[in-house]
Amino acid sequence: DIGFHASKLSSYNDHNYKYAIGPSIGVTPIRNGWLTLGYNVKGFYDRDFTKARYTAQGFYFTLRVKFDQETRLPTFQ
Repeated sequence: DIGFHASKLSSYNDHNYKYAIGPSIGVTPIRNGWLTLGYNVKGFYDRDFTKARYTAQGFYFTLRVKFDQETRLPTFQ
């Protein structure tokens, strides 16, 4: 998939806003897996959200894998 993302962090009391915007591209190389490569043209750093979301300026890479009750993991003998 090809996409565009935007994030806004705001403090209404201080009238302070930060933005992160940029394009991304994703592929599904394996069943229930998704790889994403993106680039934040404009970004920001926030210590509370840095680990949970990709808001810093520059490239980022994510790997997502779905596990559920039907997922079969490899067995080793």
